[in-house]
Amino acid sequence: MSLIKKLLPATLGLILTALCQPAFAWYEYPDYLPNEAFTHIEISGAFGPNWTHSDSTHVVVSKYETDSILESGVSNSSLWKVGIGYHLFEDRLRKNQFLTDLLLSVNVYQSSQTIRGYVEQYQLPQFNNYSFRAPVQSTRLLFEVRPGILTVYRFTPYPVVGIGVSWNNTSYNEAADPGIDPKTSYELGAKTNIGFTYNLGAGLRIDLVPHLSGSIEYLYSYLGSAMPSGSAVTPTGLLSVPSFILHSQAVMFGLNYKL
Repeated sequence: MSLIKKLLPATLGLILTALCQPAFAWYEYPDYLPNEAFTHIEISGAFGPNWTHSDSTHVVVSKYETDSILESGVSNSSLWKVGIGYHLFEDRLRKNQFLTDLLLSVNVYQSSQTIRGYVEQYQLPQFNNYSFRAPVQSTRLLFEVRPGILTVYRFTPYPVVGIGVSWNNTSYNEAADPGIDPKTSYELGAKTNIGFTYNLGAGLRIDLVPHLSGSIEYLYSYLGSAMPSGSAVTPTGLLSVPSFILHSQAVMFGLNYKL
């Protein structure tokens, strides 16, 4: 959280500077038309398949028992995004051979997936007596930079770098294997964890018609941690709950409209 507190003021400052640039231009140059300034603003949306991975973790049942929580897979899901951005120095950069665009944007991402796996009691493979499922809904707010490397005909490749805040909501449910008393399995309620998140990736923008472009992107995302509630429905309370560290990869197809 301390890192987030350090990064957020600078991030908000960049966002406000970019989005308020038309107002500054109008104040300093009265002949500068506001409608021309606002043509640098872009509204975007994207959607695509998302593959999530969770690091294995553990749960402390008592001072005598620590169990391993081992992921066997995460259900594939979709990732969607909506956002608003500003093409900084657009008129100047479009004349360059390289670095032909600089898009600053604020985007909201959301995905839902379910972590599945099994539990090894006492961290011993011979006591593999339970399976588990942990549904996770992840919402992220990111400030992102997409600098255009070069433009060939209507195509502009670019890297993607973003930082922000994630809200990961998850619960946890165990199922006892045959022959094991089902009353000994745990069911933990839902809880939302707030943490640091980032995106890294690359994309390709294609100009379709005036004001409208399409894009395809590959994104690797660190989503932060997801922890269920410490309140157990059955059988007793835990000393610590599992903490899943989430990573995802996605391919996104988007449309972008410039005002």
